[in-house]
Amino acid sequence: MTSTPIQFIKIQNQTVYSNCVEYRNDAEKIIHLIPVLHVGEERYYRDLIQYVGNKRCLYEYVKGDYAKMIENVPKGFSINSDYEDFLQVFNQIVFYKVNKTSFEKMLEKDLPDDLKHLLTLTKEYSTLSEKSRIIFKILNETNFSLDTLTVLQRYMSELMELIHQTQAIDYIVEIPNLPNWEHLDLEIQFDLEQLKKPIEFTPEFIQSWSQQMRITLSLYSVCLQFEEEPDINSRRKEFAEQSLSFFTNKTETDEILTQLPEILVGVRDKVIKDFLMSSQSEGNEFAIFYGAAHLYTIESILKSQGFQAKKETPIKVFGF
Repeated sequence: MTSTPIQFIKIQNQTVYSNCVEYRNDAEKIIHLIPVLHVGEERYYRDLIQYVGNKRCLYEYVKGDYAKMIENVPKGFSINSDYEDFLQVFNQIVFYKVNKTSFEKMLEKDLPDDLKHLLTLTKEYSTLSEKSRIIFKILNETNFSLDTLTVLQRYMSELMELIHQTQAIDYIVEIPNLPNWEHLDLEIQFDLEQLKKPIEFTPEFIQSWSQQMRITLSLYSVCLQFEEEPDINSRRKEFAEQSLSFFTNKTETDEILTQLPEILVGVRDKVIKDFLMSSQSEGNEFAIFYGAAHLYTIESILKSQGFQAKKETPIKVFGF
């Protein structure tokens, strides 16, 4: 292969592709990087799993006993539940109930002016449809935190008549029981007694929370734009072009990644880096099944260890 920088996400002939890349070192050890988009056609996720086959596969999925954060979880609640059920769950999260007054003060007085403007704008347009109103209520219940990220991604996928990754792949029962799939991501432990204690809204906390709000409000804004665009293919094209811009403009990507909360990217990248630098990564061949945004960091680690890209396998995400 040439020294041209790898593109993990490609657009060709009105089709978005995930570009799975095989890396080898001089000892012929093989590592596959599988870039996963969180939104796509159902077949896309089946094709990714088929690509993995019997290879040892390290996969991304943040684990946590989220039930400890909530007083009463609806029976049968899952990613496929109605948004009203999500609203019921999010309005019971202990952390937000305990700090309700402090969050209200922060939203009213302590946000940067541009973020206040974005919040006002999205609130104004949140009445486009019944679903957009419910989604805004869900965001509001969590003070626009990253807890709602999967809800927003699912909402966006529905607007493009696609499916969310966690609806297409069973990470609760099927994947953990596959003998060659191994969890390689955060496992968050919640202390209910600690969550019941009010926190101090320091300037550092407000700055960190503002970063979360920028992400959720920006995603919600995109969803509202999609609602005003009646053509499904136009929505998909816009999403594809925004995704490609993010993944191909390294300067822009690096700038955005440095602004993201540490737990979203930085901490999880460290989990992967620690694995690759440890004896656990021994073996002749394995695959890393992770969100595309993480793969540039992983690739740089592989290159520092003498690995080179040898083969690319594009897998269709969706067409427009």
